[in-house]
Amino acid sequence: MRSYITQYFSRVWTHIFPERQLYLRSRGEVRYVNLPPWLQCGVSLTLFAAIVWSVISTVSFVLEDRIRAARDHEIAEVRKAYTHLTTEVAQIQQRFLTTTLELESKQRTLEQLAQQEQAERNPGSTTDKFATMAPNPGELDGTRQLLSWDPPDSGVDSPAAALSVFGIKVAALENRLSLLDGAQSELITVFAQETETAIGELETLIGQTGLDVEQLVTTLQSDTAPIGGPLILLEPQNDAHATEALNLLTERVGRLTILRNALFRLPLVEPTENYYISSRYGYRQDPLAKHRAFHSGIDLVAPLGTPVFASAAGTVISAGRNGPYGNMVEIDHGYGIRSRYGHLHRVEVEEGQQVDSRDRIGRVGNTGRSTGPHLHFEVWFNDRTHNPRNFLKAGKRVF
Repeated sequence: MRSYITQYFSRVWTHIFPERQLYLRSRGEVRYVNLPPWLQCGVSLTLFAAIVWSVISTVSFVLEDRIRAARDHEIAEVRKAYTHLTTEVAQIQQRFLTTTLELESKQRTLEQLAQQEQAERNPGSTTDKFATMAPNPGELDGTRQLLSWDPPDSGVDSPAAALSVFGIKVAALENRLSLLDGAQSELITVFAQETETAIGELETLIGQTGLDVEQLVTTLQSDTAPIGGPLILLEPQNDAHATEALNLLTERVGRLTILRNALFRLPLVEPTENYYISSRYGYRQDPLAKHRAFHSGIDLVAPLGTPVFASAAGTVISAGRNGPYGNMVEIDHGYGIRSRYGHLHRVEVEEGQQVDSRDRIGRVGNTGRSTGPHLHFEVWFNDRTHNPRNFLKAGKRVF
């Protein structure tokens, strides 16, 4: 049985790839070249592989272009959502401030009226107080105007009657103040919950990069542009808990703003495409020196000439030849955050140039201390390197 199968395949092989000769005639002489079956098979397989490779390359190029377009669209949507959220927060803060000012104004008016009513209820001073109020109707008119209330033409012909009307108005103001205070407290509670949720998500995301969140926040606070102005203290309200909650909310909103600023300063976007990591961050066996050494970044292997992108917005502070880095670009993202891109084949930016996230800054190359085409990617914070892979992992949750 085995012999039959062997003979069958032998006949098929001989039929497809028989012994062939290629005749060449030159200057009246005829020569020929033998084309053995194995050579014919090799040429056929090579042609077939070339055709398959061409088809796969074409399909991959089309798919990569579509994926890149979809990713750019997603980034645009994230930026649009962030702008909308910032506008919404500003509107909420403005409404909150308006409600707070109105609440404080009504409370001061209520306190003045309550003090006046208490004085009028004191028997020892009732006669003198009535005498003071009676000859000065303008004062009562001013109080009525402050309260935006017009008494009826009759039925209020004595100070006692006026006090009764004021008592009714005080009760109405107390009720309105209670409603405003309740609405304010509810707004504080809802806004505080949303703020804490957002802060928790951002702190978790930033923590995944390996950075110390508190150290990052402290750095951003110290690098914030100087501000100033007159000191206007928030007057304490009767509800000390509400005042404390408001002050705490103001502090937490400030922290949320700082964390959002930090998020868009961190290099979270993949700096190239179609890559794999050949060397990780940390101690390794140096490929050239052949002994253990610290590797301050990660090596992303990609075809020669693959585009290299800025991992976050910032300012180019170095662009050109830089010792073992070869052709290198360094970007300052602000607040002590920097990123480096080494061994570039070509640098496509200049020092001092402002770049946005995913702006092309060069091409993958093999310059400097390198054994082959790849991108050496580093992330720095406060003059210390950090593992770039953690930043790229966190970036996948954002982009």
